[in-house]
Amino acid sequence: MEYKDKLRQLKEIVNKHLQSFTAVDGSIITDEQSFLIPNSTQLLHFNDDDINFDKIFNLKAPNQKIIDKSFFHYKRFDIAYRFIDEDFISASALSNFIGPDDDIKEYEHFFETTKIPYAKSFIEKQKEGLFVFCLTEDSVTERFWNEYVSDHNGLCLEFEFHAHGYLGESLELRKICYDDGNDFKFYADMQDEIFSTFGRYLATTGLAKFGALYKRRASYGWEKETRLLLNWSLFHDDLAKNSFSIDIDVSKTYLKIPLKNNLFTLRIKSIKIGKNLNNSQKDQIKTLADKKGLSWIEE
Repeated sequence: MEYKDKLRQLKEIVNKHLQSFTAVDGSIITDEQSFLIPNSTQLLHFNDDDINFDKIFNLKAPNQKIIDKSFFHYKRFDIAYRFIDEDFISASALSNFIGPDDDIKEYEHFFETTKIPYAKSFIEKQKEGLFVFCLTEDSVTERFWNEYVSDHNGLCLEFEFHAHGYLGESLELRKICYDDGNDFKFYADMQDEIFSTFGRYLATTGLAKFGALYKRRASYGWEKETRLLLNWSLFHDDLAKNSFSIDIDVSKTYLKIPLKNNLFTLRIKSIKIGKNLNNSQKDQIKTLADKKGLSWIEE
């Protein structure tokens, strides 16, 4: 089979599996120029200029970088107080979440679901280098107060995000993809057919990061989560020069992020005070909020 015939066949396979997406966005369609078929690798490749899968991921995990809305974060009193007082937040390394049903398992499940052809060493590096700060659009659900701040013994911080120009891939602010079990089946089916035809898988640039933007709906859908995702491994220089820094607490790793930096501003708009904080804690946070010019209310 000639090279151009292989490209045409690859295009047809991929477009067949993207049909459900082209119905939503007619610009999601590949052509022969979308692919590269190297002779000396076990993987086929998308052309670096192809953005079709970026469009698909934006349907599954919508970009929130330019959305004008409030996001909320629930935190226990001492940590939230420090965030406000010192004008920073801490994003957790994905590797911190090691419980049997935690984010690491969700991440690994994503790779199993999509059949992404990457070495285990690559996945382990991703776990160590990806940092997440979890936000929600929901400021009223009682369950947040019970599960995230120990029965109303904490604060709910309201944030707004403003990007300072083009952010590229140094960070993402996206809604979580809550998968009902079928959202990425198209990708696995596509890879199966490509492998049966070419004996190689198709490498999709940027797919791996979506493992950190993926959860199974039945367990976590109530959170309505938007996640700030930063890749320290790939964009260390850009982040470090903007005063982002690693902070290790016992066995866990965090990325310390100044609320004001040259990439973006994550501004605290208001504070909701948990009803079960003691009077001393309530007085402390009210005094700090007044000093910072922040509005506050008691739950």
